[in-house]
Amino acid sequence: MKGALALATMALSAGCATHRMYDPYCGAFTGTQMEYERFIADCEALRTTRAMRSRNAQDEAIAEDLRGALNAEVHRNGLQHAAPEYVATTLLQSLAQRDLLRASTRLAVLPPDCRVADAYCVAVQARMEQQIVAANQCTVIERVRLLEILHELHYQQNPAGFDEESAVEVGRFVGATHVLLLTVTAPPEQRALDLSARVVDVEHAIIVASAHETFRN
Repeated sequence: MKGALALATMALSAGCATHRMYDPYCGAFTGTQMEYERFIADCEALRTTRAMRSRNAQDEAIAEDLRGALNAEVHRNGLQHAAPEYVATTLLQSLAQRDLLRASTRLAVLPPDCRVADAYCVAVQARMEQQIVAANQCTVIERVRLLEILHELHYQQNPAGFDEESAVEVGRFVGATHVLLLTVTAPPEQRALDLSARVVDVEHAIIVASAHETFRN
């Protein structure tokens, strides 16, 4: 009986032990073991949230900074469109003609096959996603979630980018019905960028839409 009481007293004492620490994200802490564990969990959640916000803000800042460089105009039917937006619109029109744009359509935009400066590809991808989301014709898989899945699958971007087979595999993991593949290249000896895009049907592993545009850098 005395042994059990001693163990209970020791456990109670351990639970009431005072911990002190300082975290640059969450500040100073003083409290019991239980409070300390809760503080650590809350702090880690805050750290993750801030990291995601910072990454999203950085993407938007890059896209905004490069707006002028990417806004070379192409002319279609007397109207002017920036190339990324034009390619996105062309893809959506092609999917609509095939009756593939429905409420159940879930599109995953994979990281581009980037053969120029990474910053240009980030901006192109961001603007393509913005155009597709703004059209409100299908659901776009959230970028952070997609990157998490790619990390879990140990996919690392390589010079060849994603092929149809790997794109289909990723699409199945994220619950997408279609996957958008982007390629950004620079034609030799030209101050221009080539943007190519194709949409792959995940269920049938076939390309159902494609578009290409060259625009001045």
